[in-house]
Parts: sequence; C-alpha cells; structure tokens
Amino acid sequence: MNNIAIVENFDNESTDNDTLFKNTLKITVSSILNVDSSFAGPFIEPNKDIYWFTELKSMNIDDLGSVFLKNNDDTRRHIKEILKWKNPIEENIQPIPGTNYAIYCHYDVNNLIQDYCITGIKCLHKLGYKTLFFSTSTTLSNEKSIEPYTEKIEFIENNDIGTEFVVLFRVLEQLKKNSIQYDNVLFMNDSLLFPLNSLKNMKETIVKTNKDNDFWGHWDEYMPKSKLQFIYSCFLHFKSSVSDEIISYLSEWLPRCNSRTEYINYIEWRMPTHLFKKNFKINSIIPFKSLKINNPKYNKIVTHNPKYIGRWLFKDETFAMKYKYIIYFLLTQRSIEELIE
Repeated sequence: MNNIAIVENFDNESTDNDTLFKNTLKITVSSILNVDSSFAGPFIEPNKDIYWFTELKSMNIDDLGSVFLKNNDDTRRHIKEILKWKNPIEENIQPIPGTNYAIYCHYDVNNLIQDYCITGIKCLHKLGYKTLFFSTSTTLSNEKSIEPYTEKIEFIENNDIGTEFVVLFRVLEQLKKNSIQYDNVLFMNDSLLFPLNSLKNMKETIVKTNKDNDFWGHWDEYMPKSKLQFIYSCFLHFKSSVSDEIISYLSEWLPRCNSRTEYINYIEWRMPTHLFKKNFKINSIIPFKSLKINNPKYNKIVTHNPKYIGRWLFKDETFAMKYKYIIYFLLTQRSIEELIE
C-alpha cells in the first residue's frame, strides 16, 4: 500500500475518520480496515509458495473454542496441530562429522536468553557443535538453561559495534595458542531465527555447502560494482584452514576501527573479499543473484524485503532468517517503493 498512516492517540479522544484523514493528515483514503484484539493470526499456509507477507490469514478466537485461552498441555498440543509445527530438537539426526566449534554472540536488554535462542543452542549441540556462548548482558536470569548444551558461557564488555569481531579474534587466537585441533568454526549472533524448514535440512545444507567452500554465509547482499557480494556476518562458517588468515586480517584491521562505519567497511565487508583474493572459496547459501531482483538499491537489506523474502524463505536449503531485518521493514516510515524499485 502507498498510503499507510500510524496514529497514536494518547488522550483516547474519539476522532471521526473525516476529521482524522481529511483535516488532520491531509490524505484521501479509499478504504479502512478496523482490527481488534479478538483476532489471532496470521497463520502460515502449508503451501510453500504462499507466505505470511502475501496472504494474511486470520481467525476469530471464538471460532477456535478454548485452544488459545489456556496455557496447558492440551493448548500446546492443539497449537502444534493447527500450525503443523515440529520441535526441531526432537528430530532424530546424527551430529555433523568432525570437531566443530560455534561462537554464539548474545545480548538481551532484559538479561534473558530468549526461547528461540535456547532452541537454537540446543540444535547446535545436537548438530555436534561445541558452543562457546558470549553475552554482553550484565547477567542472565536463565543462564542454567543452556549450560548442558555449551562448552563455555562468558560475560564480556559491550563495546557496541565491533564487539562480536573482537570475540572472534580472541577465540581463534586462544584455540591456536592452546594447539586445539578442529575442523570448522561457526560464527553467529542472536539476531538469527533457526532452524527453519527442519533441523535435518539445516544439517544437510551445512554439510553440502561446507564440502565445496572454505568460507561461507547464509546470504549475500547486493553491492554495486563488486565481483563478490557482501556476506552477512550474522552467520559465517569457515574451515580451520582459513583461521590463520582471519587472525592475521583482524589483528591488522581491528585496531583501526573506531566507529560503526569503519567496522562495517573494514571488517564485515572487506574480510570476505580479502579471503577471496587469497584464493579461498567463498560462497553463500542464498546468493543475491539467484533472487533475480531488477534494479536493486544499494544497502537497503534487499534480501529481507517483504517483496522478495518469499523467493528464498521456504527453499529446502534455507535454515535461518534474520529477524532484526524483518523488524526494520515493520518500523520504517518509508514505503517499500522507496527501498526497491
């Protein structure tokens, strides 16, 4: 829609539509949708070609009886039946072969490990990763919930942008100093929702992608005039053979970074390009070019735009979504047309 107005009425005053739209906002409205709290939804259609940004299927709570009214075993069972959801932790799969480490970076303003993070960490454990958990929260009220599934839990100082790369550098240095042998490292943060499309698919995608690549991510993003597109640093997977070069690069460039822009430019964007120039094989699961987007605009989070997310969200090889980028589109005051032509 081109015409969307969000109005906050702090005094709870009743304003008729003509006054609100014509006189106050100075816009013409052709139709109005009123929604109240009796509705639940949207629900995802089982058809993989339909996703919630296209078809907003809602349902009145009264029509569902007591399904959503009580938080008990029957309620949870009914919800699973309705949404056709399977707990990925309960899937019967074997760990990924080899010795693999996962560096998981976390922050929560409420000093809490959210449920989706706990699920993700349990899944990493099931996949065989030795998870090193780092949080910039001052404390965590439910730290014990992940203790059986992690090798280490550490609280670190929050230096805002760049903290994650400092963690990556220190962990790789420590592994090298202690002569710890490993096959792969997964570097990720808590902005990721996973596993989508089953834990089995996540495992198969990781094994397949890792076989032919040295350093890879889940998505790459549009960069004009660049042979190698920008790879999102929220999920990076690389072989041990790449570690020394990453240590060398970070030791040179981390001290030069003093702002958000510098961390993005020198580390997040340029490090994969540096590795590419060193003849390492670089790739992503969802290459930007595979989305076939005409006239993309630079640096506008194109992959997670509601117009295009359906082109990769339900692919078998997809196993993650960056929820913070979805929030960006929900909160932005600019229309989709301003972001993508």
